[in-house]
Amino acid sequence: MKKVIDAVESAIIMDSEESELLSSVMSEFEEKVTAELAKQGVIANLFVGGSVGKGTCLPGIHDIDYFMRFDLKKYSEENLSEVCEGVLSGIFKDVLRLKGSRDYFRVKIEDFEIEIIPVLYIKRINQAQNLTDQSPFHVNWIKKNVKSKKNLDFDMRLAKQFFRASGVYGAESWIGGFSGHVTEILVVHYGGFEKLLKTVLKWKDKTIIDVEKSYIGKDVFEILDNAKTLGPLVVVDPVDKDRNAAAALGLDKFELLQSKTELFLKKPHKKFFDELEVTIEDIKKMGKRNRVLIWKAPPEDDKMDVSGAKMVKYSEHIARMFKDEEFIVLDSGMYWNKHDDGLVWVIVDKKDLSKKQLIKGPQTFGMQNHIMAFKKKYARRKNWRKGYHYYAEIPRKYTKIDQILRLVKKNEKFSALKLVK
Repeated sequence: MKKVIDAVESAIIMDSEESELLSSVMSEFEEKVTAELAKQGVIANLFVGGSVGKGTCLPGIHDIDYFMRFDLKKYSEENLSEVCEGVLSGIFKDVLRLKGSRDYFRVKIEDFEIEIIPVLYIKRINQAQNLTDQSPFHVNWIKKNVKSKKNLDFDMRLAKQFFRASGVYGAESWIGGFSGHVTEILVVHYGGFEKLLKTVLKWKDKTIIDVEKSYIGKDVFEILDNAKTLGPLVVVDPVDKDRNAAAALGLDKFELLQSKTELFLKKPHKKFFDELEVTIEDIKKMGKRNRVLIWKAPPEDDKMDVSGAKMVKYSEHIARMFKDEEFIVLDSGMYWNKHDDGLVWVIVDKKDLSKKQLIKGPQTFGMQNHIMAFKKKYARRKNWRKGYHYYAEIPRKYTKIDQILRLVKKNEKFSALKLVK
């Protein structure tokens, strides 16, 4: 195990050049914003959030989160988003406003996207007026635990890279995996990367992880809302005990992590930390002798979660169009690296369908009015009784894959998609 971890160290730690560039961009941003706050007489400061603020980010990062923390006494009744936008607009030409429980903003410096979330500067959790007001507490909780144990930040990076390579990293709705915050909590709770993996295999559905021991001797499922405990894992937020930090996790990603972990622990190898890119050629190979249809799907929204969710819906909708006409869909899916166009695909059995379609009707011992209605509907078609059901035979509307493909092309819902030839 140690040899493998040593081998992947360079892949999870920034080199000096990248680190210096990140520091330079952050310094430039902080100096400009601090000066503008003073110029406008706004009582607020900047707080670095996300993995950059916690010191647990991986190489290749191009997004930085900042909280603009406004004085609680002066701004508790103010529209923080409006004040924040006014400050940023005094510095940057292009300020993108993004919708949220409290609108937030994005600006660019060089190749970095910087998101600025306006929050109230609170000293106690119960002073929060919005969920985002609590976020700096999450950062400080991780930083406190990283300081208390040597190499814990390294183990957090290891876990993030392993989760990412396993395809289970990201709490966005279209991924349904482990957020960076949850991954960090798990490493703290189990005391390191290796201990975390060994415990992952022991997880059962509805496993409870309560790192701050907020619910000792109590039934979490009776206290938290059902909506917060629907997933397979309940990670009690160490900052807000009323919140399940892993609420976004789906059962498929939970089981996938266990599967990948089992393989890794049986035979550790650095390949388990390699994030795989899905290419058009990879998808074509999956299809073998069947019909493979692939579309490029450009991101359609400034918010990644919205863009990714749309791609998932495209894949599901197109697959359903084929299935509804009784074509055999062997595989369907989407892939997006969050930078380039996404890929949406369906793999369909290439055989044409028969010209006649069999319709299964009501049971012979069913309600008489249902039987009569079926017979009336198919009176001009071949219909018969066999076993415990009535049947009818009608001409099939679509028998060829290209017919469904033309429907996809004509449908305005799919206008953003570009068929790969």
